[in-house]
Amino acid sequence: MSPTSYQTAPPRKESMPTFRPKTQPVTHDLSAMKYQVNCSFRGSIMTDITLATDTGSRSSQASEIGVSERVGWNPDGIWMESEDTSSRVPHQTLVTASGTGAVTVQGLLDEYLNDPTAHLRSAVTRGNYRQVLRQLTRSGRDRPVRDWTEEDLACFCLRPDLASSSQRTVRNVVTSFFSWAEYRGHVEADPARHLRRLVHPTMNPVRQHHWLSREEVRRVLDTCEDDLMGRRDRVILTIGFYTGLRRSEIAALCWGAIQHRHIVVMGKGRKAAKIPVSGELRATLDSWRALSPHGGTDPEAPVTVVVRRTWGRDDGDEVTLEWYRNLRHTGVQDAVRRRGAMAGFPNLSAHDMRRTFAGLLEDSGVELRVIQSLMRHSSIAQTISYLDKHPHKAEKALMDFQI
Repeated sequence: MSPTSYQTAPPRKESMPTFRPKTQPVTHDLSAMKYQVNCSFRGSIMTDITLATDTGSRSSQASEIGVSERVGWNPDGIWMESEDTSSRVPHQTLVTASGTGAVTVQGLLDEYLNDPTAHLRSAVTRGNYRQVLRQLTRSGRDRPVRDWTEEDLACFCLRPDLASSSQRTVRNVVTSFFSWAEYRGHVEADPARHLRRLVHPTMNPVRQHHWLSREEVRRVLDTCEDDLMGRRDRVILTIGFYTGLRRSEIAALCWGAIQHRHIVVMGKGRKAAKIPVSGELRATLDSWRALSPHGGTDPEAPVTVVVRRTWGRDDGDEVTLEWYRNLRHTGVQDAVRRRGAMAGFPNLSAHDMRRTFAGLLEDSGVELRVIQSLMRHSSIAQTISYLDKHPHKAEKALMDFQI
């Protein structure tokens, strides 16, 4: 390969590891791939290289994926110059980080989320873990992963803006990530190994939950106009109030799961269930299906789609629907919060639709076991916890109370 403008390797070049192919090397064409190089160091000696490509991650033995490389460093970070052994197309990557050979949380994020040893099975779980670790990256300002201390992580988990349940979730994410980082050799010692002893979630006040009455549900639905945005939001709200689906389940819903009498969903723990479809929900879905260009015949097409608004046009804002791009669960939350604020419920959440669904079933005299089945709770105690917090029950109990 032709010489590059990078600085030459340090004098201790002989201490760098020699890459040896495994007995059955697997070759990939890197000519069309984007990839990132992550290097692990012990002191000033490089001990490991990870090539993170857009199709996955391969670590340690760079020759395993069919590349020849030269590795060196300069004040900006680690560089690798490599070429595909099949097409001889040159590739150059510069990994920048604070400190020589430093790897950040952000640099390890994709490798961690896609590593089978991390045991993150569902896409929703990986998305939630990604969000927490990105917050950790921002709070540390791209601090190298080996520089995080136990006190830093405890302060991150015990932020006063987090509810106690959120503090517990953040603690579990951080503990899992750094345990994996130690297992993979990115840190010498796990700084989060005693985090459960230090982080005791406080009982911070959380926002008030909502159980809406039938009239209040109708008020929220009536905020949906007859334009594209309003009709999309009406579909989200009707599904939530009439089935009690979780927001991630609403976001992942495809037309293939919509049957005449049931909606087939894959819930927590990858448990499949059939949810009955009411008459009003069926009418709303049929109207939405007729509006789509595929008519709902494509089983892989999403039901809740992205609405794109183009601002500043001379003839007004243009609103279009991306019929083959499903809405994220955060988009479902935004739609519910927007319509709730318009109806006079500024803190309405997507999970409040699920609470309302359970509360209205109980108000209609439905047996507790049936409510448990429709809510898909593994334990009836979980269903009771939903219903016992219903504020309307206390109001009804005292309405006709006399001494």
